[in-house]
Amino acid sequence: MTGALVALGRIQPGDEAVPLISRYLGEQQEYAETAALALGMTGAQAALPILLQLAEDGPEARKLCKDKKVNYRTRAFALYGLGIWCTRSDRGYDKARVQRAVIGLLDDRPDRNRERRRADDELRQDTQVACLHALRLCRADPTEPSGEILRREALEFLLYYLADEDRPDLVRAHAVSALAGVLGRDDDPTGKGKARLLELLGGRREQGIIHQSCVMGLGRVGHEDDRDLIKDLARYADDGKDRTARFLAYIAIGRIAGDDSRNYLMGKMRNAKTQERNWLVLALGLLDDTRRQRSGATDVDRTIGEAILQAGRKIKIHDNRGAYAVALGMQGYVAGAPLVRSWIKPGLKMIFNGYFAEGLGLMRDGASLDAIRGLVDDSLRHPGILAKAVLALGQIGDRAVAPFLMTLLREQSSAAVMAGVSQALGQVGTEKEAEELLRIVADDAGLDLARGFAAVAVGLMGEPTKLPWHLPLSDGINYLAQTETLVGGGNGVLEIL
Repeated sequence: MTGALVALGRIQPGDEAVPLISRYLGEQQEYAETAALALGMTGAQAALPILLQLAEDGPEARKLCKDKKVNYRTRAFALYGLGIWCTRSDRGYDKARVQRAVIGLLDDRPDRNRERRRADDELRQDTQVACLHALRLCRADPTEPSGEILRREALEFLLYYLADEDRPDLVRAHAVSALAGVLGRDDDPTGKGKARLLELLGGRREQGIIHQSCVMGLGRVGHEDDRDLIKDLARYADDGKDRTARFLAYIAIGRIAGDDSRNYLMGKMRNAKTQERNWLVLALGLLDDTRRQRSGATDVDRTIGEAILQAGRKIKIHDNRGAYAVALGMQGYVAGAPLVRSWIKPGLKMIFNGYFAEGLGLMRDGASLDAIRGLVDDSLRHPGILAKAVLALGQIGDRAVAPFLMTLLREQSSAAVMAGVSQALGQVGTEKEAEELLRIVADDAGLDLARGFAAVAVGLMGEPTKLPWHLPLSDGINYLAQTETLVGGGNGVLEIL
């Protein structure tokens, strides 16, 4: 049932689906929280008041949930749903309603929310984090007067929120991500937002999880001509307090891109140790991909490509090769394909074979078809790797892969295999496969497991855009700042197929 609810949300069916999805808010917890998220995924106008009630633990929401109180997981999923809903709406008035409701839940200033505070327990960390990401995603058009007012309101609140150092570090780490998301690469009207991120990054008393979010956020707000910011990030990468944040600073510099970023990263490659170099090659691959996307260019920076390739040839430890495969793939540096193909070893440390397939798929390397087909046959009980390998075949243009996957879905009884197959079909399936999948879903006599995963695949195929529904939410968060309802425990919102 959860697969069907998410599939329904993915295809954005409109207001008519809202009553059907809402019925499951009163069912078992897994169905209830998934229904709350699915309501947001629909982008339907009729879903908005229900989502707001769920987020605020309102009386109508309690009736729908058939309980005296909306479960904290359902509230968190509804808040994430509100964020997704905002990315699918262009109605500034409604985004203002969402933003003010979310800020109202978080705002603990003495002169605010006195009535609500008397009636409501302190918000759980899960709910606070969900509020922060809903606020991050609730971005109105900054070119419109009302949109700029909302943006300033969000910035002002987040600066206040981060000023309280007594808040839990995990929550503050997500507040940093929210601040960076609200800022974006638009001009910071006061300069206070970026300054606050830099101040937190320079705070020696701040925990590493805060520094990680800061460097990631600065990579998303910086401009390639901002030499001072690139120098600040480079200084942290060279001598920062937190080891993981130092590595993430390389990625941030690569995301900013430009000549200064390129020169710094290429310079670091010369004398870097093995683990540092793994992050540097990813940063360089990202930098060149960012350059092409911004300029519309199609050429590959061969100097970067050769630097990654030559360094990759020296790597003897299998575990370190995945970064090089993905970096060469992001670049589209096809000259690196023979090396990556040579790394594929069926049965040996399968997880890394997934990265090799991913890199070859990004390169669109036709000569790699046979190697990846062999990997598919060897990955039937490794759903994550199977999905990567099949997606790579689809990217390269293997037309036989979709019928093969349909055969697997019909013949397999393993949930692990079906999970990988459904993800892969969602990426490469055609109208023909969609019709077959719908027949499986509609077959009341069929296995519930197969019907559920068929629904997952249909939903993936039916999404209006090629980008996954969760991208606005997942892009820009600190995955190391884990909460039960977001990611890390196996049943968070970002762990839904």
